[in-house]
Amino acid sequence: MAPSTDEPRWGTLNAIDTKTGRILWQKKVEQPLVGGVVVTKGGLGFVGEGSGRFNAFHATTGELLWQFQVEGGINAPPIAYEVDGTEYIAIAAGGSQLFGYKPGDELLVFTLP
Repeated sequence: MAPSTDEPRWGTLNAIDTKTGRILWQKKVEQPLVGGVVVTKGGLGFVGEGSGRFNAFHATTGELLWQFQVEGGINAPPIAYEVDGTEYIAIAAGGSQLFGYKPGDELLVFTLP
């Protein structure tokens, strides 16, 4: 059952300094973030939104560096991996009836420069 549409909903991505516990930066997004985040060794943080936006943030500053729109909502965690020296980021966009995200059936893979 999808949540009521007359109640406001949003998500917040928080970067926390693990040594001090202090919040470094926050980004508010339109829908709750349920899939998780992956951060690369190069300092890029990737997260998907229920709206279908797939975002790359600068892990230290929180600056939005890149965004890609997919058909369905993203509620899966992105993964990072390397093959023969090339780095990849993959994300599944399947939506969610529970959260009212548009259904989809995409698996997207991006290469990092």
